[in-house]
Amino acid sequence: LISRKIVYGRQKVSGGIVYMRTTGKSEFLHMIVAIASNELNSIESIFFNDDELTLDGSGNVTAPEQYAGKAQVLTGLGADDQAVNGTIVLQTEGTFGSPAGISTDDRFRGIAYIYAKLTYDTDAFPNGIPNISAIVQGKKILDTRTSATAFSSNPALILRDYLTDTKYGLGASADEIDTASFNAAANVCDETVALAAGGTEKRYEAHGVIDTENQPKQIIEEILSSMAGSLYYSGGKWYAKAGAYTAPSETLTEDDLMGAITVNTKPSRRDNFNAVKGVFLPDEVGNFQPTDYTPITSSTFQSEDNGEQVFTNLDLPFTQSSSMAQRIAKISLFKARQQ
Repeated sequence: LISRKIVYGRQKVSGGIVYMRTTGKSEFLHMIVAIASNELNSIESIFFNDDELTLDGSGNVTAPEQYAGKAQVLTGLGADDQAVNGTIVLQTEGTFGSPAGISTDDRFRGIAYIYAKLTYDTDAFPNGIPNISAIVQGKKILDTRTSATAFSSNPALILRDYLTDTKYGLGASADEIDTASFNAAANVCDETVALAAGGTEKRYEAHGVIDTENQPKQIIEEILSSMAGSLYYSGGKWYAKAGAYTAPSETLTEDDLMGAITVNTKPSRRDNFNAVKGVFLPDEVGNFQPTDYTPITSSTFQSEDNGEQVFTNLDLPFTQSSSMAQRIAKISLFKARQQ
């Protein structure tokens, strides 16, 4: 089975070459790169290696100068009813080479792609075929607070979408989702947080790529990590909670107990920690590459551990903001210490 990539939020992506052939006297190379197995909201920019391209209305590359007149790029967003691109059909017909050209049946429905036509030129492409990638806005998802389906980077809404996705997700029905808890979590994620350096940002966002090769448990945990959240299944429904304080609404007494009280002691010294470090995936500032966020430490907790600094690793593959990563890491640290 071939794994599929599902893009949520805003991310830089590439993919496998699913079609390649030459035409003319082999001076034209045609390629189609599948960049996502879902419909994208938009493709913001396209790159050859690390060079961002400027295109005219026909997809011809006009900048950087190295590629001007030597490449044409066309795209498909991957809608389920995606139509064939007639230009690609015409340009891949040719009279030389194999495999055959793209036909009117090759619509790539449900697959977002980049088509590139490259003209042979050792000055334009000194290292051969360039790596083709794009910055995209990912999957459109349902916001159950408004009943609108649109692009979103809200982690709670993304989690709900994955749980209910019948193609690549868990396939849960709407009746199996506790909408009230997911809406509450989505509201927490959308809250505005003031930054120490000035300005504001949303409390939590999720930007990343799901690989169906991974187990659903891992995928869910990666999405949850972006909102310091939790997910549980009870009474036939999924419930979600984002990482924010919730005031208690009930007072429990001995009359509410069903059995004897058991006490879980603190973790052993071997399993405890007093500092958190890890990597996140920043946006253009870090070229969408894994980067260390500033570790979260505590002199108080370190003193409690006889002055020894003990780190745990918390990687955040769906987080692009350094301040957001630190916020999540701090929650992880205090949850571990305040037991």
